[in-house]
Amino acid sequence: FKARIKNTEYIRKFFDGTPNFSQVEDVTIGKVYEIHAVNGYGDVSDFIFTDDLGNENRLGSFFFEDAESEDK
Repeated sequence: FKARIKNTEYIRKFFDGTPNFSQVEDVTIGKVYEIHAVNGYGDVSDFIFTDDLGNENRLGSFFFEDAESEDK
């Protein structure tokens, strides 16, 4: 399935150098990624996908929204 990286104030903190937030690299806010696998379930699941550099990456499901959703 496909999912989009959310574009919310909270999620942007993981991308913009905000202190005390682990920074995400090689992933683009608002971009749709093909999810290859899910590890875990519910709020604690990780989505496994190919990042902007072509490497396998994983992020918590809370970073994503349905690919059909509008940016908020």
